[in-house]
Amino acid sequence: MLPTRSQLTGWDPAALVGGGESIDTAGTSAESAVESVHIACQNLPTLSAWTGESHDAGTAAFRRANNTATAVASFAASVGSVLCTGAYTLGKARTDLLVKADAVDAGRLWVTDAWVVLIDPIELTLEEADGLAEEANRHQGEVNRLLLAVDAADDSVAQAIQSAAGKHGWTNPVANTFVPIPGLAAPTDQVPNPGTLFGIQQQLMVRAEDMATTVRATETFEDDQGRHKVLYMQDGTRQVITEWNPYRGSMPSMKLSETTVKHYGRDGEVISTAYSWEDLSGTKRLSTTWADGTTAYAEEWADGYKSGRVTTPDGRTGDIPADSPFFTHPIETTIGGALSGVDKYVADGHSIPRVSAAAVENIGVGAKYGGPALAIGVGIYDVVVAEDKCVAGISAAFGVAGGYAGGVAGGGFSSAGGPLAVGGAAVGSMAGSWIFGLVGTKVGEAVCPSPTS
Repeated sequence: MLPTRSQLTGWDPAALVGGGESIDTAGTSAESAVESVHIACQNLPTLSAWTGESHDAGTAAFRRANNTATAVASFAASVGSVLCTGAYTLGKARTDLLVKADAVDAGRLWVTDAWVVLIDPIELTLEEADGLAEEANRHQGEVNRLLLAVDAADDSVAQAIQSAAGKHGWTNPVANTFVPIPGLAAPTDQVPNPGTLFGIQQQLMVRAEDMATTVRATETFEDDQGRHKVLYMQDGTRQVITEWNPYRGSMPSMKLSETTVKHYGRDGEVISTAYSWEDLSGTKRLSTTWADGTTAYAEEWADGYKSGRVTTPDGRTGDIPADSPFFTHPIETTIGGALSGVDKYVADGHSIPRVSAAAVENIGVGAKYGGPALAIGVGIYDVVVAEDKCVAGISAAFGVAGGYAGGVAGGGFSSAGGPLAVGGAAVGSMAGSWIFGLVGTKVGEAVCPSPTS
């Protein structure tokens, strides 16, 4: 079994020694007690207390009991010895892994509860972040080796116990589907298994998503176009939040609360653009465009009427009805712990999301930021495929790390193999541009299915 870091910390392999000794002692005590009765029964004729055929039968019965007790003592001694030996094997593997994790924590990296090595949320230059990413990969290899050693040690102890018991005739009882026997089934892994390609993919996705949403530096400036705040992420991507100056051109823009969040990839390519504003008639509008060309548009008129639609790059269009839950349940203001940059619009009396510069005003180095395009995409997807219940969170960075056993383990936004699961093609170059660029494609597929789908 592959335990979480907190689980492994709570393990006490030394207790196996005490358990083994207790089992051995119990077997010896049982043998000694039965043997004493057998000997006493044999001596009864000498004491003129009991003799004859009935005594001989009683003596034979206690002899058989003594033979059985001797077998039980041998059984207990074998199992007890295995436990004592296994305590050292498992204890060393446990200590080696925990010491390694603590050593990683002592630097500018840290090891999550799922044994994924991440970069500390600190101020960094891009060069420093790149260097730490390479260092994290090196440490991850060593952590993985030690984690698999723990798994092997745990399995070897379990197998040795089964083997020792089997030599004395022990066989496991047949599993009962209706009344499970505790301890009969092997425990499941609690973290991604780095001994498999899928497990390595999960670890890579955890780090990629964490780097894509962790701010390593910020910049704020103002020009004739408006006020700008730039959030530089650990993976080299950046999100630029702009509150536009309505008087930036030769004529007023006639737009109120005009705000844009533009997400750029490491090489400057646009990953997504979220844009919201209100015109002078009181109509509020929101437009979100993803890297693949998918666009989501929503508007709310002054009289409260709402409408929305999604358009794919090939021209397919799907409506978001006015009575859609998208307009009645709020888009998450945080996505698995990362700020979305979307106002709590329903609480403010609105029915469509608004891109918010105020929401990121106090964001600094080390903060988590996913951006409105991610939140809006996940929100639409969640409504359209409600039967699949897309989780409003980033599964790998904030799901695996926070609770792999809960099922949020596939390299995407949902459970393994779920609607937004990530395939192996991304391995090796997974970064914010790929992860977040996927959202638009998935939204388009859900809202505007192609005729062949």
